[in-house]
Amino acid sequence: MDKEMFLSRMKGYRELAQRMQAVAAAKNPDLTDITITKKLVTEENDHAVKTRIPGTWGENARYVWINKDKAMEIHEGKTILTFLDRNKDYKIYSADNRVVATMKGKDLYEGHYDRVSAEVRKRYADMERKAKEQENMRKKKPAPKKAPAPKKR
Repeated sequence: MDKEMFLSRMKGYRELAQRMQAVAAAKNPDLTDITITKKLVTEENDHAVKTRIPGTWGENARYVWINKDKAMEIHEGKTILTFLDRNKDYKIYSADNRVVATMKGKDLYEGHYDRVSAEVRKRYADMERKAKEQENMRKKKPAPKKAPAPKKR
């Protein structure tokens, strides 16, 4: 196996693991699921994304950092499906990265985010299940069979 194929496979495994974590997190009653359009993402690092909070703009724009470990891309990478912890205090940032407030996840969700429909959750849970099944099938794929030996005359 060459290096590129190995790196590609590792990326696939990471993506699958992230999706599985996101689906597992969806079953936690303290988490509320949200979608964030990629247009709201202003910064990103290895562990989190900084997004503008919907309903804030201009000089009054406010931002929140969301961990990537509970997030997955949907709608062909145009949207992020993730979760807010209802009981967690989230730091709210200004455009210049100064903390200007804190807000409970419940209040942040109710004041700024639309409810994610059960259909979206079900569709992506099904997608995760299918991806996991395909991965299991790939792992269990039998070795190629040898061609039968020619018959003796």
